[in-house]
Amino acid sequence: MSFTIADYCITAVLYESNTTAIYRAFKNTEKIPVIIKTNKSEYPTLEEISRLRHEYQILQSLFMRLC
Repeated sequence: MSFTIADYCITAVLYESNTTAIYRAFKNTEKIPVIIKTNKSEYPTLEEISRLRHEYQILQSLFMRLC
């Protein structure tokens, strides 16, 4: 399985629920491996968007502590 989101080449589905999906991918321009979590809904609710933003903020702060 391989498809593209923006500048990323999706190589595998790691997890899928009713509302979200997590993919293993590579950023095309730099060939960097990444993990992408996205809403499956074409029109996600404000709650779903808020949840993903909150998760992003948590991961960003954890990453900054590691560096």
